[in-house]
Amino acid sequence: MKIMAMDDPDVLGHGMGVGMRKGNTELKAKVDAALCTMINNGKVKEASMHWFQDDYTIPCKK
Repeated sequence: MKIMAMDDPDVLGHGMGVGMRKGNTELKAKVDAALCTMINNGKVKEASMHWFQDDYTIPCKK
């Protein structure tokens, strides 16, 4: 049995994902902004540390 790390692309791919209808640029912009806010204010790190005992935060692309 192979144990994979959360940062292994075979486990979760590269980065985060959110499902939405293709072409909905307004929703995508709002989700991207919310995720960047949560990354920048440390909420994503806080959740990552709570649930995984490690920081799996990726930098916000802006």
